[in-house]
Amino acid sequence: MSQPTPSDRAPLLGVAPASLHALHAALAAQLGAAAATPLQEAGYATGTALAGAMRDWLRARGEGDPSALPLGAFGSRAAAFFREHGWGSVAIDTSNGVATMVETRDWADWQPREGGEPPTAHFTTGLLAGFFGTLADAPLAVLEVEPPATEPGRCRFLVGSEAVVGHVFERLQEGDDAEVALAELRGG
Repeated sequence: MSQPTPSDRAPLLGVAPASLHALHAALAAQLGAAAATPLQEAGYATGTALAGAMRDWLRARGEGDPSALPLGAFGSRAAAFFREHGWGSVAIDTSNGVATMVETRDWADWQPREGGEPPTAHFTTGLLAGFFGTLADAPLAVLEVEPPATEPGRCRFLVGSEAVVGHVFERLQEGDDAEVALAELRGG
C-alpha cells in the first residue's frame, strides 16, 4: 500500500484550540515578540486552505463561487462557514467602503495571557489575510485594531489594501481610533 502524498490529503484537518495555544506559548517562550511572524505565516497557510474549503462548502450547497455572492450574503456565509468549522463567531462589516472590519467572538485562537499582557491574535491575523486574499485573488493586509481588553474572546481586525491598513496602523500609533482613521480615508 502506498503512502498518501500531501496532495492526496484532505485540505483541512481538525486541530484543537489548545494546540494553537500551545504553539503560541512555545513560540513566544523561544522567540519572544518575534513569534508573531511564524504564527502569522502558519495562519496564512491555514487561511488559504480555508478559502478553498469555503469554495467547496458553498458549491456543495448549490451556492456557487464566493465571488458571485453579494457582500452581505458573503459575510453571512463566511460567518456560518467559520462557526461550522469550529473557529467561533465572526461578523463581517463591509459598510465603510474603504476596508472590511471583521469581529471575532469566542474564537478558537483567543486565549488570555499571563502577567496582564493583552492577548494577541497573530495566527488569526495571518489566517484572515490568507482567507480574504485568496478569495479576492489579491494581496490583502490585516491589522488587529482592537485587542479584547474588555470582552474575553473578542477581537476586531481590519482587512484591506496595504495602503489602507498602513494608514490606519500609523494613526493607531498616534493614539487615534481605527474608525477615525477610516473616516479620513473616506473623506469624512
